[in-house]
Formats: sequence, structure tokens, C-alpha cells
Amino acid sequence: MNLEFFTSKLWRYRGSRIRPEMEHLVRKVMLILFFVPFSISMVLFWKSSVTRGWDVLLNTIQDLSFVFMSLSISTLISLVVILIMYFWQYERYRKLLHKQKIASMIISKGFCDTVQYERHNVLTEKKKMVEGYSYFPRFYYRVSGGYMYIRIAMDMQKYQEQFLDLGKTFENGLFCDMQGVEMEEGFICYKFLFNVASHRIGIEDVLPQNGSVQLMKTQWWDFDSLPHALIVGGTGGGKTYTIFTLLKAFLGMGNVYICDPKNSDLADLSAVLPNVYSKKDGMIMCARKFYEGMVQRLEDMKKMPNYKTGGNYADVGLEPSVLVFDEYVAFLSSLDWKEAEKLLFYLQQITMLGRQVGYFLILACQRPDAKFLPDGIRDQFGLRLALGKLSETGYAMLFGEVDKSFKPKRIKGRGYADYGTGTISEFYSPYIPKGYDFLAELKKTAEARGALAAGAASGNESEVSGAVLEEGA
Repeated sequence: MNLEFFTSKLWRYRGSRIRPEMEHLVRKVMLILFFVPFSISMVLFWKSSVTRGWDVLLNTIQDLSFVFMSLSISTLISLVVILIMYFWQYERYRKLLHKQKIASMIISKGFCDTVQYERHNVLTEKKKMVEGYSYFPRFYYRVSGGYMYIRIAMDMQKYQEQFLDLGKTFENGLFCDMQGVEMEEGFICYKFLFNVASHRIGIEDVLPQNGSVQLMKTQWWDFDSLPHALIVGGTGGGKTYTIFTLLKAFLGMGNVYICDPKNSDLADLSAVLPNVYSKKDGMIMCARKFYEGMVQRLEDMKKMPNYKTGGNYADVGLEPSVLVFDEYVAFLSSLDWKEAEKLLFYLQQITMLGRQVGYFLILACQRPDAKFLPDGIRDQFGLRLALGKLSETGYAMLFGEVDKSFKPKRIKGRGYADYGTGTISEFYSPYIPKGYDFLAELKKTAEARGALAAGAASGNESEVSGAVLEEGA
């Protein structure tokens, strides 16, 4: 209790203090890294000449070829040391650069007060006016647990209001994604993801746990609390592989239903999984069956002896089910108004009622147009992923009007994500090893939990197409 009081009330480590002399921090460190090996090398070159007397030393100095060689080799050694340290300690370099940028920002934006004072040189007995700081704000920089924290003291000085609105400045200047802003006692804390690319995990690490799926080292999708996913991405953005990854995770704990109107990669899963549809009638039927299953489960759950109001499917021992609908917008635009109205009704009900009973929806498209995603559906997605490069309109359609600078990079599987918290952060989809066989791995996962049905999806489609037509009549 005493230790807790000490760390929370009396003292708390907030990070490295940003000071005025850090304005040229990287240059200073580089000079040290240069001159230390340079000096050692020069000492080794000239050691024998110095120890053998002045005559030998003067003769050596007059040997221009030796002087040039010693300077050249010492300089080369120093540059090699700098390059080695740069690549070996790149993360340290980034931290130094961040501190330098923050110090430069404080000075350039005028967040400090300067004062002129007189300095007396004891040796020359001369006086000169120099500039110092009568006030320099307390900024603290810290990297911990994959996050970067910048804390600023709320000291009631004249710059305090400006300190409350530095999030976008840090985000753009330090090239990182802000995760949130917290008010601490006497401080405002900006939280950012640090070196997001290093948080990428492999597909084998995407394991479901307690109603959530890990998508990056520091990011989880809590689908039990924030259900349903909307994945947007153009060709080559990594959308299909991300869907495969989520399919593998859900297949390991429940039932999956797949609709692929393009009859492309997802449709190939019909060779190893049931409930895979690529024809119009089969996909409409799949959505209807999924909706009816959800309604039936809701009724059945209430009759279970261990059911309690406010509980969910996991509390009564049931498994989740997920409907994956690829190229949803393109498919919906190809339907007549009656078919489209039915499909929208099924999907809207699933997004509104599915969470409690464990029925989840994953929609994927290239552009989330509002007319195909009415508010009743759009507002229900807990996870929103934008993969590849989207237009400003595309980002606005997916995430809404947000004060966020999107920085596209030509990396497959890279984009932005909102995990349901309202905070948009950089995202890297799980890494897929070269030669990874999705069909074999998904079949293995399905067999491991006994989810593999005897019938093929193509047979299912042919059996139910007549029923769908009859219903639509």
C-alpha cells in the first residue's frame, strides 16, 4: 500500500525530460560517434612517431602520403561505425530523433520564454550577452510496451491551452498513430503506437481467446463486445488474405458460412468446407438461413436452464457462427429491388441482434457506398479495416469524418483499423508465409473440431436454389 501510494502520489516515472539542448541531439550524438573511433584510430597511427621523439614526429608530419592515409582510414572507420550503430541501434536512433523533433517544436512554436543575461569569461575578462530560458515547459518522452507516451505538464502557464491540441502535430511530425489522449493528475498524456510494423504477427498467432481475436501484437478484436466487421480494400490490398485469416480463427471455434459472388478464392473453399456459396440464389438462401438460425437460437437460449438476462451465447456454452460476405456491394447492386430489400433486411437484423446469440457478420467490399450500407447496418460494425490505398471519400465512408491524416504505403496487407473504440490506427494484417496452403490448413482446422460436413457446397446450392426461388415468388 505504501509503495502504491509512493508511485502514484509522490513520484512516478514519466519518461525522459525534453530539454532545450536536445534541439540538435542527433547531430551531437553523430559527432561523438564519429570523433571517438576517429581519435582512437589516429592515436594508433601516430603513437610510434610521438613516442620516438620530435624529430621523428616532424618527419612523419612532412610525409603527406602517411598523413592522408591516416586521415582517410580513420574517417572511413568512423563512418563505418556510424552506419553499424545506425542499423544495429535503429530504434534508439528513432527515439533520439523524436526527442530532437519535440525540442525543436517547442522552440520553433514559441512555447518557451527566453531571457538575455550577461556571461563573464574568466580567462579573457570579457563580457557578452547570451540567451537563456526563463521558462521551458516540462515535456516527457517514453516508449514502453510497444507504445510511445508524450506527457506535458499542465502548469497553468500561458501556453496550456495549446498543449491540449498537439495530437495531430505529433502524429504527422513523428509519423506514428495516436491511440488516445488521457488526462492525468497535472499532466496530459498523448499515446501513440511505436514502430507499428514490428507489431505484425503471423497467421498461426491469430488465435481466438475469450471472445476476441488477436490481429496484431498489441491489438485485439473483441468481437463478443464489438461484433461484426467491415473490410474495405481494392485489388492487391490484402483483403482476401485477411478474410482467410479471420475464417481460420472462427473456424477453430464455431461455424462459418461463406458467400463469394465473384466465384473466386473464397469459393475454392467449397472443396474442403460446407456452406460455401457463389451463386445468387444460394447466397440469398444462405443469408436467410443464417438469419433464421439466429432467431431460433435466441428463442432456444431463453429456454435454457443456465440462461440469465444480460448473458450471451458463451455463458450458456454455445459456439459462435460467422457469415462472411465478400464483394457485398457489387452483389447487392446486381439484384433487383425486391431481392436487394430481402438481403438488406437479413443483414440488418443480424447486425442488430446477432451479438448476444453469437451470430456475427463480416462484410467485404471495395468501396463502402452509403446507399448499399444504410445507417442501420453501417453503425453496427465493431471492426473496420481499410486495406491498401483508399480515396479520401472512401476513408470518410468507412470511418466517418475524422481528423486523421492517412499515409498510404505500398505494403500488402497494410492499412488502417478501428477496433470499435473510435480510434483509428495503422494496421498490418497477419503475415502469410510463402507457399501457405489455405485449403489444407482450413480443412485441418475444420476436421480438428469436427465441423467438416459430408456434402459439398455446390451440392447445397443446387438443392436450395429452388427453395429460394419459391420464396421469392
